[in-house]
Amino acid sequence: MGSDEAGTGDYFGPITVSAVYVPDEKITILKQMGITDSKTLTDDKIAILAKELVKEKIPYTLLTLDNTKYNKLQKKGWNQGKMKAMLHHHAIEKLLVKIGAAPFTRDLN
Repeated sequence: MGSDEAGTGDYFGPITVSAVYVPDEKITILKQMGITDSKTLTDDKIAILAKELVKEKIPYTLLTLDNTKYNKLQKKGWNQGKMKAMLHHHAIEKLLVKIGAAPFTRDLN
């Protein structure tokens, strides 16, 4: 299980956080597909991989903090770090509900 965010350096875009759970039986498939750090992939390759990933039905959650909500939280004194921590926490909580009692058996690091 892991989570990551995008959009935190954008001026006009939202902050988006996603969490994913990859069961052991899917790890080899993802490696064979060429899944790796998105910073090492082209946009065209990401578009191709996204279509393949959907077919694998890997559990995930996706949250978006739009600009209006971002500005409201900032006026309440929240910094971007706190917003991202809240989004990651919420994405992981939602994913844990989705996967139920799925096993955690590997550490890929």
